[in-house]
Amino acid sequence: MPGVPRPYRPRRSGAAPDGDGARAADLDDGRRPGALAFSVEALRFVRSALTRSSAVAIYDFVGSSNYYTRDSLYVNLGYWRRAGTLDEASQDLAGLLAEAAGLGPATTVLDCGFGFADQDLYRYERFSPARIVGINVTPRVAIGRARVDAAGLASRIDLLLGSATAMPFGDGVFDRVMALECAFHFRTRLTFFCEAMRVLRPGGRLAVGDVVLGGSRRDDLKSKLIDRMHRRMWHIPDANMYPRQTYARKLAEAGFTDVQVESIAADVFAPYLAYCERFARSAPERGRLNPLLRVGPNMMMRLGWFDQYDYVIATAQMLKGGETT
Repeated sequence: MPGVPRPYRPRRSGAAPDGDGARAADLDDGRRPGALAFSVEALRFVRSALTRSSAVAIYDFVGSSNYYTRDSLYVNLGYWRRAGTLDEASQDLAGLLAEAAGLGPATTVLDCGFGFADQDLYRYERFSPARIVGINVTPRVAIGRARVDAAGLASRIDLLLGSATAMPFGDGVFDRVMALECAFHFRTRLTFFCEAMRVLRPGGRLAVGDVVLGGSRRDDLKSKLIDRMHRRMWHIPDANMYPRQTYARKLAEAGFTDVQVESIAADVFAPYLAYCERFARSAPERGRLNPLLRVGPNMMMRLGWFDQYDYVIATAQMLKGGETT
């Protein structure tokens, strides 16, 4: 759409042309997985959901199945106020959170849950922070590192294997801590808030894009079943499921001040599902999707999959040296 920048795409060597197969080329050797590989990944995903194992399996499944993007490896719901594709919406969401964090040339940033590095490559290009350090629990950290190397940014973007609830850093080393659509996985989100407080410098800022309980929570059997399925499939600890008012209180409990928790749900859930449903019906896109991803959007629309949830941008400030609450 006019006025929306194209998603950041680092140069790739040996990759398939843009479009069908481009995501698979980034992830593997350039060959799009066949039906057997898709089926294996789908079975792993289902087993993961049933056994409540790590959320890592979800991202391995989504990555191997190409998801609903064309030119990027983003795996999020996107911000749809201006975007026309999931690539653009995902980039806009990454930019929205960076703006909320106050990224700029002098900032040193910790990005928790960086996915496949799209968001950090884009943020460096647009906001030019002094340095970005990313941590992620998935072994596919190597994919992000390779993409950063290909872009010639290894000296500015450092991607590490690590946990957001036990950060491998000393106290007071970052100006900003960010987490885009991943904190609901953490065990627990409050532990992450406390760790973020610890590694931030005085005056530092936390910015989180997150999924929480909404105000229209229902107690009928269907809603309860969907809620339980949602938590199990996306490995959301029960301790993390609360509304945005509680979210703000927990940030304050962790020691933050100037807490803001704003809903952007109207520009996330419904337009995301509508786009993915169109994408799953289109050719040639349909042919490269895992069967679960073909039927998923329509099924979620019919079930009201996101009806009980809210999507928030939360920001909070660490006190400057010498200040008191």
